[in-house]
Amino acid sequence: MSETLIFPPRVQLMCDIINDRYSALGQAGTYPGHGEDGAQYAADFWTTNKDVHDAVLHWVIDNADWLGIKYIISWRRIWSVARANEGIRPYERDANNDGILSASEQHTNHVHISFDPSKDDMAFEIKLSDADIAKIAAAVNTWDKIEPPTGLATSDNPKWTPSGYLRFIAGKVKGL
Repeated sequence: MSETLIFPPRVQLMCDIINDRYSALGQAGTYPGHGEDGAQYAADFWTTNKDVHDAVLHWVIDNADWLGIKYIISWRRIWSVARANEGIRPYERDANNDGILSASEQHTNHVHISFDPSKDDMAFEIKLSDADIAKIAAAVNTWDKIEPPTGLATSDNPKWTPSGYLRFIAGKVKGL
């Protein structure tokens, strides 16, 4: 029997935001034994494109506070909240102790983000464009109640990202 791993709601939302912003990244994933705080707080985003690594690394650092991360590892580099004053540092870890550093150990085939479990209940702000606000306002004026999608992501109930939810609302309002 395989273990089904899911992220807590805040971590899933942050992963969705990162995936929405960087479409070249593979969907965030995890696996049993991943991360020091449990697999549900460790996300890997797969890409071998160094330009994407660079963009994600700097954006995550700039937004670390509201993303609620502990650290990010990307392309042989690490940055952590705990040691933020040291900036981006070189990263090398021979997990197998075999003297050979694989692409996964060097984090050149994926970006790793560890989320801080103590931030699960933190409030955060999602900034919307004027066009998004207009769509939401139109939907609210059209319906008595907008029910947000519920449940975990499955093949029958796809994952709802912030932009996906806005597209859902916009699709329900005539003329938008």
